[in-house]
Amino acid sequence: MVGLDSPDDGGVIDIGNGIRVVQTVDFFTPILDNPFDWGKVAAANALSDIYAMGGTPISSLQLVSWPREDLSFEIL
Repeated sequence: MVGLDSPDDGGVIDIGNGIRVVQTVDFFTPILDNPFDWGKVAAANALSDIYAMGGTPISSLQLVSWPREDLSFEIL
């Protein structure tokens, strides 16, 4: 499976019965002023890692960070 010995866009975990899971986690600071547009970019980035590994996305995880003084929690 793909792991730390051969870095790639994600890790591949064999969970048995011929099923393998591609796991990827991304983090980057906002590149757009609009948080909704930034969310779209973040989702596309996370999903593209799975596609790059030849997987079919069923879930993705994107870490979120932003200045709390400038954007309210309700934006999430």
